[in-house]
Amino acid sequence: MNQFKCTRALKLIIAILFFMAVITTNLVLAPLAEATSYPITNSNIAPNGFLTIATITMFAGDTVTFNMTYSPNNNRQVDYGFIEPSGSFVSRSSTNGTMNMTITVQETGQHIIRIYNRSSVIITVNGRATHNNRVVTHNARVRYDVSYGPNNSTVISGLSNQYGNATSSIRNTFGINFVLSGDVEQSNILNGSNCGLLNIDPCIASCLPAPNNTLSRCNGNHHKSDARLNSLLQSTSRHTLRVVGHILCYWSGSHEVSVGSADIKGRNSIVSSYSPNLTATIQHELTHNLGVNNHCTNTQQCIMKPIGHSLRVMNRWCTSCSVIIWNNKH
Repeated sequence: MNQFKCTRALKLIIAILFFMAVITTNLVLAPLAEATSYPITNSNIAPNGFLTIATITMFAGDTVTFNMTYSPNNNRQVDYGFIEPSGSFVSRSSTNGTMNMTITVQETGQHIIRIYNRSSVIITVNGRATHNNRVVTHNARVRYDVSYGPNNSTVISGLSNQYGNATSSIRNTFGINFVLSGDVEQSNILNGSNCGLLNIDPCIASCLPAPNNTLSRCNGNHHKSDARLNSLLQSTSRHTLRVVGHILCYWSGSHEVSVGSADIKGRNSIVSSYSPNLTATIQHELTHNLGVNNHCTNTQQCIMKPIGHSLRVMNRWCTSCSVIIWNNKH
């Protein structure tokens, strides 16, 4: 599984820990409505004309339900449906005066919900079209180590709240719901192999596994290795977030440190309490889980910018990252 790591140089880490905080926003996003109706009352459609009901953004897998009548209805053909971003008209036909059908959206993007009158007389339409958002649910859990905090209700409640704050905007914006259901626990499996140097920053030779006490061991063997920790406690049915109280590290031709890592389009992620804003880092790593591979390089505000970037804003996703999330929504 591909991983993406939130890294930075040691000097920058120390500076950020003392002087910087991740930019956040007080923007309150309106909840993603699970169903939005568009009523039509006595709307006339000219012969061989059309009626546009709404122009809205829909995601692949959403549906549109038509509950409408039209008159006169004696063998007057009406086509109803929506125009997808590619320009194709996904539709159903009626000749009996009723339009009662649910149609599934095939593409993500802007859609035009429309009715075409194929007859040579004026018809009058009543009823409604309803856009049904497809909400995807992911079961989730959080595990933390002893270096993050003790096994008590205060720590568990704090992590539950931070996870909820990180995921609520994902739910509101994309219809992807991470359900934690109180599954937050301390796990000894994440502890640092009885190493007394957990908070050494950066790693030193004496805190690395013998007999080859080299920094390259951070590639997977070292207790602070993000790859090693992310390989623990994996689940085939739950998204697992690991939280540790020390810097994460890895080897990539040189010794690197990070405050977070995640599988791309996977279920595994890990964050460090050394992050200046743990909630924002959780949201960032979960977005990697949802398919966003690289950090943003465009000029829009987005949580996927690197730590310290002026456009890194919590609860915001740029257009390109949003499209990736929508396309990987499953």
